[in-house]
Amino acid sequence: MSAFGNILGIRALLQFGVGPVLLPATLDVMEAIVELELECSVRRPSVFRLVLAAGRGGPLGLLGAPFVDDPRFQSGGRIAVSMIMGVKPVPIFHGLIVRSQYIPPNDSHDGRVVLLGRDLSELMNRTEVQTEWPALAPNLIAMAILAQYATEGIVPMVLPPTIFEQPNPVDSTPQQSATDLAYLRDMARANGYHAALQPGPAPGTSTFYWGPLPIPGLPQKTLSVDLGPMSDAFGVTITHDGDQITSASARVVDRMTGADMEVAVPGLPGAPQGAVPEWATRAGSLREERFAASGMSAMQAAAVSTARLQETSENAVVVTGTINNVQYNDVLRPFQQVNIRGVGAIYGGLYTVAEVRHAIRPGDYSQTFRLQRGELYPLAPVVPPEVEVV
Repeated sequence: MSAFGNILGIRALLQFGVGPVLLPATLDVMEAIVELELECSVRRPSVFRLVLAAGRGGPLGLLGAPFVDDPRFQSGGRIAVSMIMGVKPVPIFHGLIVRSQYIPPNDSHDGRVVLLGRDLSELMNRTEVQTEWPALAPNLIAMAILAQYATEGIVPMVLPPTIFEQPNPVDSTPQQSATDLAYLRDMARANGYHAALQPGPAPGTSTFYWGPLPIPGLPQKTLSVDLGPMSDAFGVTITHDGDQITSASARVVDRMTGADMEVAVPGLPGAPQGAVPEWATRAGSLREERFAASGMSAMQAAAVSTARLQETSENAVVVTGTINNVQYNDVLRPFQQVNIRGVGAIYGGLYTVAEVRHAIRPGDYSQTFRLQRGELYPLAPVVPPEVEVV
């Protein structure tokens, strides 16, 4: 928490449109906002719910309630939401309206227009595609698919898998028989990766991330718990459960070399977020499963084994809570890392932000969060100083 806070306050920027080009909301729309709720997650599409007051009034009241007939607020319209922290806009949503509701006035309240929607991954999930991707590695397939959505304001961020085998067209050809979104997610899961949209880097744009968690980069502003006036996270609960961690193995006859071998990956690639991996503390007592490796090479089987261990261990420690964004003076974003302090030696340090929910109302802004990691104890004895990125 900044000692001086944010003298310019926190403001919301909403943009609407009927296509990729979005324009800022007019004053009458901003004044009509009753509440805005958004949920952003690394595991599923982001969603939003916007409630607008829509009582009749003025000389045009006989023509109908405001917003009801406006195409910007109908199914298919687009919306982008950013929070302005001082002078810096932080995108928190970019998506489509998929449903609109009109609630006429009654004795308890004025009329309401309720807009519900999802992020732009909805565009990738509408058409099932039957095609082949000869001689392309998974990350190159992901880039080729995402290039089709550049005109929608979607920027790809694709990282190569840690373990993969370059497809040989003589031997096999990757086949897509699913929507683009489903195929991107299937490829990501097979490599221990995540595939989802996140808002930004600029208002009205999105980045499709295909890679491991967390996104490479500096940690976000540190969360402080039970530190008196420096506290900005409240209602914190820590759940430590590594019982689901699974070691996957298989017997493989490598189709390239003919060698018969046992494949099981004993550890995880990538940079850890804590000092002691939870899977290592349970060595000898992990859940074990065998998977069918018929037709796989040894490298492909190793990728499956690694992905399974990664998937089941990344949320061994989960932290949930709420932040007051006025005190936090920033926006907590999913996919990225954040330090948390004041929760004890075993649970302090770096985490990946797996999910956030924004609750925005006139005069109030808060977030609930879900953090995760697969290790115990911090990598450093103290939380490093915060770095202000301009």
